[in-house]
Amino acid sequence: MICSISKWLISGAFDSHKAIPKFLRPHINRCTACRDFINFSQTLEKQAANDARIIIQETPDSLQEKVKTQPLHQIEQIRQTLSQPRKLIPAVSISLAAIFLAVFLVFQPSKVPSPSIGMDSFLTFGRSSLPEGTIQKLASQIESPYDAEWNHLKKNVISAAEHLKAQLVFNRDPNQQQ
Repeated sequence: MICSISKWLISGAFDSHKAIPKFLRPHINRCTACRDFINFSQTLEKQAANDARIIIQETPDSLQEKVKTQPLHQIEQIRQTLSQPRKLIPAVSISLAAIFLAVFLVFQPSKVPSPSIGMDSFLTFGRSSLPEGTIQKLASQIESPYDAEWNHLKKNVISAAEHLKAQLVFNRDPNQQQ
């Protein structure tokens, strides 16, 4: 694993014509495979240049003449058709924007009005316009979610206890029937 990462970093350094990272030096000094990879990478560019020179020399003259006489206007024509703006792209982008806007508006959460307990007058006229004790009175009318859940549980436990009490009969005298 370390060798594969090291070779990847070495290859990147050679491709970008930079120096091999210094933190790889201890590994390179210990690993013969990585040293061989460095030697191979250094000679690779020279080998490719020699191979290209040989391939160019072996190309027949008739093929070189065909390449030289190839008309360039076909290539220019292809470049012009590729660079022309497409008329379909703006229409598609506008329709996609309209669809996204419609979906956004449909799934936009709606604001649910909060129950009014007289707080609107507090917010509009300020604290000074309310009579004394109004805030405490309003706060006492609001039940917290914790208290609401607790009261609900109390009611359920009381009704369950009453049901069990009605179902179970405890007699001291086993001969006495109800």
